[in-house]
Amino acid sequence: MKRYYSIFAILAVALAVTSCKDDPIPNVPKTRSKSTRNTFLLYLGTDNKDFSYEAWEKPETLVNNWSDSYDGNMVVFADVSSRSGLDDYAHLIWIGTENSSGHRADTVKSYHDPDSSDPEFLTEVMNDVNRLFPADVTGACFLSHAIGWLPSDLFSRPSRALIEDNGSFMELADFADALPYKLDYVIFDMCFMAGVEVAYELKDKADYIIASPAEVVVPGFDYSKMMGRLFKADLAEADLIGVAYDFYKFFADGYYTGINEIANAATVSVVKTSELDALASFVRDNDLLPWLQTEPYLGSVQNYHPTRYYYSDMEDLVRKIYGEESSQAQGFAQFFYDAVIGKYNTDHYYSNYSVYEDGVRVNSFDIEYFSGLTVYIPRAAYPDLSEYYRGLKWYQAVYGE
Repeated sequence: MKRYYSIFAILAVALAVTSCKDDPIPNVPKTRSKSTRNTFLLYLGTDNKDFSYEAWEKPETLVNNWSDSYDGNMVVFADVSSRSGLDDYAHLIWIGTENSSGHRADTVKSYHDPDSSDPEFLTEVMNDVNRLFPADVTGACFLSHAIGWLPSDLFSRPSRALIEDNGSFMELADFADALPYKLDYVIFDMCFMAGVEVAYELKDKADYIIASPAEVVVPGFDYSKMMGRLFKADLAEADLIGVAYDFYKFFADGYYTGINEIANAATVSVVKTSELDALASFVRDNDLLPWLQTEPYLGSVQNYHPTRYYYSDMEDLVRKIYGEESSQAQGFAQFFYDAVIGKYNTDHYYSNYSVYEDGVRVNSFDIEYFSGLTVYIPRAAYPDLSEYYRGLKWYQAVYGE
């Protein structure tokens, strides 16, 4: 009979076998490695007031769809202490199959009241995963808030940058530096992460990136099919594209039908980071996106935020500047689609940043062109943001002296 688990039940059972009631939870990791073929880490940066219990259902979905045929280790970092009421610890949990006992979840290491948005702590977790579960193929999925390449202090109050832990945030460059080894793939179950600035910042830290250029509608990626795609004997690009397709199809098939139709929205792409240097060189050598000279195209280019023009469709911008049939646009497309190897979108994107038209609240916005990757159109009115942008690796590759 198939057994179903809640993340809190997983934690409760795992804690019961790792400590006595009156003893502190030991911080000594246990070895629990079934295979050296695949390791998958789900990093839940959800210790904040905004995340619903739906985010914590992700591990449950992974467990409930686990197959004994999967070759590898599934590991979840879960920091739910502020809501679980279980303890003041976050936990690294191994989930898989153990002999004839079926599905099994064990806490392999516990961390006392950590800040999951601290880069040094992320490094610690990643190193623990690599040490405890070394594998031929290692990938990770990060679930939290995000605003892509933007700095957390852009607005009047600190905003979501990458990974929020009760008001603390991680910047993009710090996230990249915190990854202590190169991953085979990274999945971002968070908003606005399919930007060329993000991808280029991470090009030496992940071979492939799966992300959305717009907001990710709850409940996000389809975890019920994810391990079936990723835990293959020979993981291929088609499997990673399949993860993106499953995410798109989940909403395209009408998850919110009869509830909130406009929330049936998804945008996603798969980026092959080894092709990004060639793309950057083409843009630079042809002065394709001259600094502070593309602003006149701002209103005509597909954007993925209804009020903030930080996420403009990259190929649409080139096409608008030079014309669809121009040599510049055609040359750009060759390099661009060497890097963007898969993309899917519904005919609209959904945003919590609503606008009002004739007194009516609007949260659904048409997608007229979709290439899968965004770029910032710099504006003279934002010198501080331009200064921050100059510190990104994409700027240095395309505009640096």
